[in-house]
Amino acid sequence: MTQTVTLACPICQAKASREIHTAVNTRLHPELKGQLLAGSLLNFECDTCGAKRHLETEMLYHDPDQHLLFYLAPNFKEKREEIITRLEAIRAQLPVSLDDYHLRIVNQQADLIEKIQIFDEQLDDQAVELVKILTDGLFAKEKPDALVKTRYFYLHNGERKVLYITESEQLFVDFHESLLTFVKDKFAKALNNQHLGQYIVVNQGWALNIAEKKTNSSKADEPSDNNQ
Repeated sequence: MTQTVTLACPICQAKASREIHTAVNTRLHPELKGQLLAGSLLNFECDTCGAKRHLETEMLYHDPDQHLLFYLAPNFKEKREEIITRLEAIRAQLPVSLDDYHLRIVNQQADLIEKIQIFDEQLDDQAVELVKILTDGLFAKEKPDALVKTRYFYLHNGERKVLYITESEQLFVDFHESLLTFVKDKFAKALNNQHLGQYIVVNQGWALNIAEKKTNSSKADEPSDNNQ
């Protein structure tokens, strides 16, 4: 599905019409998935001055073979109710049931690309987010002065990495399989709930919330001084 929009260049303000993709079905158009992963699908280049930028637009990503439906919604926080209503309308229009689908809402194109890579690797994005917050601790010990802006699960030359983007540089850190094994054991109860058929946001905030609940639960299970 495409949509024609009129864009103003942020540099020279020249206006141009562009046809942008608002839906990608990987079975029908696998080439669009390749363009999305390469970061070129939502690129805009000004015909007048040559300035380049990524377009911020809503997009539906549907992988019927892996039972994935991801929705890119840059303004989700501001338009939450409106977007949820739109997603329910999309569900009603699709010719397949989404009851056994992983349904995710993401805010940025980079988040969407990360989700695709995670599931292409046959990984659980919930487990990966927990691995990332544990990796944050290791990264902080090695780079205590680095101010991390964001980080992503990333395939670098076919190897699983965590890409850290700081104020001054980009660094690849190993994605430790031992940490993946650890979180699958420690957070088994939370990870067993795959939320199939439910639209959810799985990000750093989600992982921190799960970790906090686990910590509070563990403290509650500890014997008090009165019971000793």
